Amino acid sequence: SLTVLFGTALNQIYRYNKSFELIQSLKYTTLYSSCLFHHMKERIIFAAGTVFGQLILYEQDSNDYFHEKSNVSHHNGAIFGITYYENFLCTVGDDRTVKLYKFHNNLELLASFFAHEARIWQSCLTSTYILTCGEDSSIRLWSHKSTGEILRCFSVHRCKSVWCMDILRDNDNNKPLIIISGWSDGGVRRYHLDDVPIDSQEVILLNNIIQNDYPRNVIFLNSIIMIVQMNSGQLLKIDQQNVTLFYDGRNILKNGYVKMNVAHDGNQYIAIGSLNGYVLIFDQYGKLINEFQIDIKKNNKILQILWLNNTLSSKLLVCIPDGIMS
Repeated sequence: SLTVLFGTALNQIYRYNKSFELIQSLKYTTLYSSCLFHHMKERIIFAAGTVFGQLILYEQDSNDYFHEKSNVSHHNGAIFGITYYENFLCTVGDDRTVKLYKFHNNLELLASFFAHEARIWQSCLTSTYILTCGEDSSIRLWSHKSTGEILRCFSVHRCKSVWCMDILRDNDNNKPLIIISGWSDGGVRRYHLDDVPIDSQEVILLNNIIQNDYPRNVIFLNSIIMIVQMNSGQLLKIDQQNVTLFYDGRNILKNGYVKMNVAHDGNQYIAIGSLNGYVLIFDQYGKLINEFQIDIKKNNKILQILWLNNTLSSKLLVCIPDGIMS
């Protein structure tokens, strides 16, 4: 009949076969994590992580008695997660670090590195990768040989924690690894390792015409095209890797931060408000459709500009200092 072993936070091991039976109470009673696994096919190992950062391995003998096999203290703080896979053992914890061990008869520390900006709750292992999740709202992928370089990162910034995760392994290395994760907003999310990570980046060289020029603001005109306001007052259009001049505003937009807002009504229109009270309206091709200036008798610095109905024919709401909206 089926027999199941359970490990508890009080460092007790129970066996279930039609009924529960306490088979052993072990020495340490301050566990934060544990893991039961078959090692070398026949040997059963109970791995325990304590509040003091100890990793303790117990091995079951022929009389079903667990005796202490290894005891290491490589963490500075509680161990929150222990994972075993194909002779590899991984621990994560309160000190934000990952420890990867090779385990045959003894533990051999293979890698140790800082992995997250907050506490790490759990890890998963494959034959070549380590996955970790934590309190900094991210899932991160590492190599077994890692010294701290992230291979991939998946993040949802409105969440505080990734509480748990599991992976679907496949013997076919050509198939992507599937990650299932539970988040603090109540969401369950699935990721593939071949997905573009949320924090991936691409560098676009602007090839500035004016020396020492730099971006002050940026807005998406649509899902592909960006408009970048430069400190010189120039507006640049970035279409994937192609950078062109959208509008030369050096006369009125120089050395100032502008507010930009896009209206979508089948075409894209962009309204721009400047610190000296100018409002400029362009179509998606850079044609200036309208230009005017807020009453110069007042402090006409434009703090925000919005399309009221998201169409070119709608009115613009312009906010200036002293709580004035017009």
